[in-house]
Amino acid sequence: MPKQNTKIAKQVAILKSLADETRLRIVLLLLREEKTVTEITKNSNRAQPTISLNLRVLEQAGLIYKERKGRHIYYSLHEQKVKKILDGLGFDRLRLEKLESGDES
Repeated sequence: MPKQNTKIAKQVAILKSLADETRLRIVLLLLREEKTVTEITKNSNRAQPTISLNLRVLEQAGLIYKERKGRHIYYSLHEQKVKKILDGLGFDRLRLEKLESGDES
């Protein structure tokens, strides 16, 4: 039973992390390519500390990972995992492209 609870807790953490608009937009941005926190901040209307906090939540949920390259840290998606989750939530490619471009109609 504890193993079942651990799995459910992980699934809840993933869903909670994607339930936030800022974090979902970060995920959509990272679908294209890896980015630094500075690049992510430039593509949002949020302050850098807010982006960093949201990146930490996504990382703890196992949706993204970071890699140091020289002086910079790049964030990337666990792509297959994220695409599977987004597909399961009913996000098709066209809808993702609209969200990425800011057209939410």
